[in-house]
Amino acid sequence: MSPEKKLLLLILLIGAFLRFFNLTWGEGYYFHPDENNIAHSALSLSWPKLDPQFYAYGQFSPYLAYFSAQFYNLFSFVHHQKNLHFSEAVFFLRFWSALSSTATIYLIYLIGKKFFHPRFPFSFIPPLLIAFTPGLIQAAHFGTTESLLIFFFTAIIYFSLRFLKTNQKKNLFIVSVLSGLAVGTKISGAIFLTPPILAIIIRSIVSRGKNKLIIYQIAIIVITTTLLAVLSSPYLILNYSESSRILKYEIDVARGKVPIFYTRQFTDTIPYAFQIKKIFPYVLGWPLFILGAIGFLLTIISFIKNLLTKNKLDISYWILDISFLVYFLYHGQLFVKWTRFMTPILPFFALFVTYALEKIYHHLIKKVSSPTILYTLYFILLLLFLFPGILFFTSVYAKPDIRLSASQWTHQNIPENSIILSEAGNVVDFPIPDIHQEKYLKVTNLDFYNLEKDPKLQKQLISALEQTDYIIIPSRRIFANLHPSCQYPLTAKYYQSLFSNQLGFTLIKQFNPYPWEITDEKAEETWSVFDHPAIRIYQKNTPYSLEKYREILEIR
Repeated sequence: MSPEKKLLLLILLIGAFLRFFNLTWGEGYYFHPDENNIAHSALSLSWPKLDPQFYAYGQFSPYLAYFSAQFYNLFSFVHHQKNLHFSEAVFFLRFWSALSSTATIYLIYLIGKKFFHPRFPFSFIPPLLIAFTPGLIQAAHFGTTESLLIFFFTAIIYFSLRFLKTNQKKNLFIVSVLSGLAVGTKISGAIFLTPPILAIIIRSIVSRGKNKLIIYQIAIIVITTTLLAVLSSPYLILNYSESSRILKYEIDVARGKVPIFYTRQFTDTIPYAFQIKKIFPYVLGWPLFILGAIGFLLTIISFIKNLLTKNKLDISYWILDISFLVYFLYHGQLFVKWTRFMTPILPFFALFVTYALEKIYHHLIKKVSSPTILYTLYFILLLLFLFPGILFFTSVYAKPDIRLSASQWTHQNIPENSIILSEAGNVVDFPIPDIHQEKYLKVTNLDFYNLEKDPKLQKQLISALEQTDYIIIPSRRIFANLHPSCQYPLTAKYYQSLFSNQLGFTLIKQFNPYPWEITDEKAEETWSVFDHPAIRIYQKNTPYSLEKYREILEIR
């Protein structure tokens, strides 16, 4: 095996380790709502009844989990369960997420070989960066659609580039299959048709082909994609009335037409600026994000410069840049701006970074007396790029789940029969109820999302504050989204009063996932609340009467 192949294998093994390690995180508790929904839909499958009754996305993921489990069950000496269990469904969902994320590392290497000098180090930089990207490591640990979509999009880019170079029709067929499965995974995967359509148009322009051929090839791709999408998600058509109703609801949520509690954080946010400030720095790490953005701009500048000077254009970058822009511009303008919407374009940043590094290298090599100095500088830069991923992995997945650690502390340090006030609206309430059954703690999980409009909840809050010994805030999900305080004045007043000790409670313990006072609570909330929320525990030190609490919170 050549040194290059050994290095690639090492990168793939490291990437696989970062994705498969602690794949059963949560220790039997499942905190991600989408993962729960997909797993429950897989449980509803039983041959020959194959309607997963899940229409929010595509249906490929539930089928993948179900048939993987059925195949696994064929080996009776390994497994004896006849029916699919929830934990089993979650495991297979996570397994395919981790596997597809690992495969994406290899695909990025193949794409990088088409853009960069095959000689070390540039062709190995993209897969190395992808292996350590925090957002990709996280997505690989979630049994959701994101890692599959990332894989499909990256593979579609690769085979579109191959078609652009070779004009081999088999690449278009492969792209059609991948696109169909992407749409079958999530309807929004239809946007992944951008690269092959661009490749067909550019190829035809460069070779001066006929317009009829363009229309024919695009039609073939669209038809094949549609057929594969229907085959992988048949009940979107077979139960069209229900699926169309739910899809319309999801579209209305994405556009902000349906106000729901878990989209409050997007009120008054600025499209594109939100992603630049609240998503990319965290899912990529600041070094990768900054140099990746610079690399993207350099590809645009290079294209314009070559166009003006009539130099030879590298048309492959058209596919990369336009596909990136189309995806980002469409999803970035939506009202909801969840982190998962940006994950399919994260691999692009590794390519843009490498482009920038290669340009800088060729510029500096002429001015630096010794190449060793330059290689040392690049080595330091690579460490900076890899550090966020290492920190994220060691802080989140290399340790017990922070909620379990906090629950254990709660049961060890809070006296028995204590009354605890916490928040509702989570998949699993905190503290974890059965982690220590020998100690009785009375926990009230109050619905703070509807506090403003429900007088009964307001009375419950006042009564709970009088009786409560401890208050636990399981994440930043509610208090961090109170910027439009005119809409939620009571909720804002409650948290402001709690944090300033006006309610008679003092912070006695805070669990942070990261060391050194590092926090990512200012990121888009779904980045942290599902697998590494910061948890705060307050103890009552000054009891107040009901009237005093009404006065503080201005409730009459």
